[in-house]
Amino acid sequence: RYSNREEMRRTILHQGPHLPFSPSREAAESWMFNGYKLNDWRQIDVLTGKPHWHSGYSAESFCWNNPAFMDSYLLYLKKLIRDTGIDGLMSDDTLYFKGFEICACPCCRKLFRERFGYDLPDAANAEFWGNFENPDWKAYIAMRFEQTGLVAEKIRAVLPSPAYPLMTCNSGSTGGGQIASAQDVLQLNRGCNFVHLEMCGDTPPWKHDPEVACTTIADRVVAAAYHRRVAREQNLPCIGQGYGFTEASAGIIWALNKALGSSCWFSTLKGRLGLPDSVLATLPGDAEPAAKAFRFEREHPELFTGTPVSKTAIFFSYETRSNSCWGVSRDYERELRAAVSLLFSSSCAPDMIHRIPENTEEFSVIVLPGTLLLTEQELLALRQFVKHGGTVFATGPSGLPGVHLEGEYPAHLETARLFQGFNWIPDHFPPLRNERKWTEPEPGVFWHPDTLADHPETGKQLVERIRPLLPRDETEILSANGFYAFRYRNATHTLIHFLAADYETAIDEELDRIRFHRSRVHLITGATPLNTASEILLNCEAAIEVFSPLTGPQPEIRKNGKETVIEVPENAPYLICRIPNNKAQTKKD
Repeated sequence: RYSNREEMRRTILHQGPHLPFSPSREAAESWMFNGYKLNDWRQIDVLTGKPHWHSGYSAESFCWNNPAFMDSYLLYLKKLIRDTGIDGLMSDDTLYFKGFEICACPCCRKLFRERFGYDLPDAANAEFWGNFENPDWKAYIAMRFEQTGLVAEKIRAVLPSPAYPLMTCNSGSTGGGQIASAQDVLQLNRGCNFVHLEMCGDTPPWKHDPEVACTTIADRVVAAAYHRRVAREQNLPCIGQGYGFTEASAGIIWALNKALGSSCWFSTLKGRLGLPDSVLATLPGDAEPAAKAFRFEREHPELFTGTPVSKTAIFFSYETRSNSCWGVSRDYERELRAAVSLLFSSSCAPDMIHRIPENTEEFSVIVLPGTLLLTEQELLALRQFVKHGGTVFATGPSGLPGVHLEGEYPAHLETARLFQGFNWIPDHFPPLRNERKWTEPEPGVFWHPDTLADHPETGKQLVERIRPLLPRDETEILSANGFYAFRYRNATHTLIHFLAADYETAIDEELDRIRFHRSRVHLITGATPLNTASEILLNCEAAIEVFSPLTGPQPEIRKNGKETVIEVPENAPYLICRIPNNKAQTKKD
C-alpha cells in the first residue's frame, strides 16, 4: 500500500516477486470480506498507536490475534482449497514480522490484559520493555511465541485432512531476533507438517557490499542443522529454499541442502534485482540453473539416503536465547556458529539439539557453547548424561553450577531501540576475566571461559579433548581441510558428504552497475571454494566410490597402505564418498 509516487516506485521495484494489492487509501476504507472491514484488522504500531506500515514491503499487515480476521482467513482458505483443488498450502509470515513494534491493536491489548492483569505498557516504560529482570517481560516473549503456534494449529484444523501438506516460511529459529518476531520451528510445527528453511539473500554470499548482510555458509549450516534435527525428531520432511540466478549459486544451494539431508527448493528472485524487464527476460528461469544438480540427484538417489551419524551434540539453549541479553546478542549467534563450524570441519559428527538427553545412546559428548542459562530440568538431565558415561564441555558464559563468571552481563535491552526494527540486538560483550584454562566444576563437566568465536586455539583444545571420547568409525577422516563433513549410514553403506566451507564469489558487474536499487540478492556468476585441500585423506581399507556432482568426472582415488587418498578436482565444492559397511561387505562376499 503506497501513498505517494516514491512509495509506488519502491513497491514496483522491490515487490516484483509478490502480487501486491495497492488500493488507494480511500478505496481501502470500504473494502470488506465476511462482513468485516479489512481496515479494522490492521496491526497497530506500539510506538505510534497508528496502523503499522512496513517500509520494506510497502504494506500494512493484518493481525491474526484478531478473531474476525482469523475467522475470515480460515474461511478464505477453505474456499481456496475447494475452488482450486490445490495439493498443499504454504501460509507465510504468520509472525510478528516487524518485531516489538507490533502489535497494539485492541485484540492484542485485550490478550495482554487477560494474561497479565494490566494494560500493555507505554513504549517508553523501561521497567517492562526489554527488562529481563521483569518476569512479565519474559512471559510476554513466551506468549508471542505461543500465539504463532496457535495460528498454525487453527490453520491445520480447517485443512482437508491431518496429512494435508502445510508449511510456512521460516528463515531460522536460533537467532536473537526471533524473540521479537516469534519465529520458531517448534511452534510452527504445531500445525505444519513440512519443516521449511528460507535462506534469505545470497548463498554463497557476495562479500563486497557493505549494505547487504553477508550470511556465511556456517550461518546456513546452523539454521539448517537445527531444522533438520527437529524434522527428524518429529518424522517430518525438511526442505531448504535458496535464491540465485545461475548454475554457480544453484549448485551450492542444492549441495548445502543435500549435505544436510534436506530436500532443495531453488528459486530465482529476478524481481528483486532492480533490472529493466528487457534484461530480466534474458535471464534463465528456475529450472535451468539447477538442472545439473537435480539431474545428478535423480540419477544417483542411493547417495542421498541413510540416517545421520551423530556422536557429538551441540546444545541450542532456548532458555539462554529467550531470557537474557547475552542470548539475544550477536555474540551468542557467533558462538553457536563457531561451534558448528569447528565440529563439522573436525570430523566430530555433530548434531544440534534443544533437549539434553539423559543417556549416551545417541551422543557421547555434549557441547554447551555460550549457554548462560540452564533450567533445573536441563541440569538434572546433564547430570544423568554424565552418570551414564557422557562428557560435557562448556565454553564462554555458562550457567553451570560451580562456575563463577567474572564479567558483566546486563539484564536490560535499550528500550528506545526496541522499536527501531531489529537495531536493538546487542552486538558484543566484553570477554570474561576468568583465568583462561579448562576447569571441571562437576565430575565429567568441563568449562573454559573463552568463547570459541574469539579464540580458535581454545577450539583446537576442545577438539583434542573430544576426539578420544568418540566411538571409532570404520572409516576415519584424517584430513579434509576447508570442508565440512556430514556422515550418513544406511543398511549397506556409509556416505560422507564433503562441502566447502567458504567461497569467493563473482557477480555480473556490468548488470550490477545499472540496477535501479539495491536488495538482499546479487547476480552471482561464479563461486570458487576457498582454502580447500587438494586431497582428502581417509583411514579406510575398503574400496570406495567418490562423486563430484558439480564438476563432472569422478575424482581419482589412490591407496597408500591402509589410507585412501581422494584427489579433489579443481574448484570442486562438493564431494560424496560411498563406502561399503564392513558387515554388508562380509555378507556380500
